[in-house]
Amino acid sequence: MVDYLAWLHDVRKSLQREGVVSVGRLYDAVEEVDRICQARGLDAVKVKGEISMKAGFFLAIVFPHTPDDTEKLEKLRAAARDVLGVSLTV
Repeated sequence: MVDYLAWLHDVRKSLQREGVVSVGRLYDAVEEVDRICQARGLDAVKVKGEISMKAGFFLAIVFPHTPDDTEKLEKLRAAARDVLGVSLTV
């Protein structure tokens, strides 16, 4: 089985090498969810899947070049608060 966080890290590094940088807070919020999962020893795939279901969109398709969307960001914040019990700082 693929280590999801390691794979995601590799994808992000690859995008950075290609000159793609984060354009907004939506991507930063997804990264924060990853950091919280890692710090708590949670299964990031399961947690992000649950957050995705509550938010109404897949977190896995948010990339550094994904444009900001205020409505999605608010839904992500609310879902993360419900699932993780913390408010995102982004």
